[in-house]
This record gives sequence, structure tokens and C-alpha cells, in this order.
Amino acid sequence: MSFISNVGKKNKIPHHLQNFVINEYAKKKKLQIVFNVVKLADDGNFLFFENCLKEKPSISGFIAYSILSLGDLKASLPYLAMTIDFGFTFYFATEDIRIKSHKDIDRLIENYLISYISEQNAMDLSN
Repeated sequence: MSFISNVGKKNKIPHHLQNFVINEYAKKKKLQIVFNVVKLADDGNFLFFENCLKEKPSISGFIAYSILSLGDLKASLPYLAMTIDFGFTFYFATEDIRIKSHKDIDRLIENYLISYISEQNAMDLSN
């Protein structure tokens, strides 16, 4: 299985370390990286991402350093759904998340909201 990897620019983690984490994750999961992209969420890169899906290159999906590599999760949801609709899988290395179905996206949203609510409650308690 061949994958495109995604390194986030806004992460405070240096690119070479993000690449290391992605490569180790790919080895662990027995995934082959064929192309490396810097942050799909940057302007214009979603267009690149969409073209990859439509052209159906010889890839099985995408590996991102982190869910945070997508930027705004809400804005990224249509692209995750499109990934699934085209039959691809999306992995997030640091969180060890695999998105292969719409049910996975629903679980991701649910976990994201639970995490967000927990953070908000923790901030409220500290005031």
C-alpha cells in the first residue's frame, strides 16, 4: 500500500522530526510512503489534495503527522469525507488514528468535542 505523507508547517515540531515520526509510523503499520507534502491545510494545498483523490494515483491514502496538521477540523471534514468516498484511508501518526469510514469520522468528531468540552471545563474550574 502506498501513501502520501503530510508534514504540518504550523506545528512547533521541526519538519525533520515530523518526518521521522511519520516514517516510523509507516514502518510500524507496514505502509509505504511515495510522496511527502507540507501541510495540506495551507492555501492551495486542499486543491492539490482534491486532485490527488480525483486522479486516483497509485496510492492507498494519506498519513499526516497529527490531526492538527489539517488546521481547522471543521473545515477539514469535507476533505476527510471525500477521502473515504474515493476509497482512501487517512492516518494521523501521533494520535494513531485511522479514518477509513464515515463512522470513523463521526468518532473523530465525537472525541474532538469531548476533548474540547473537557478543556473548556478545566479552564472554567481554574478561574
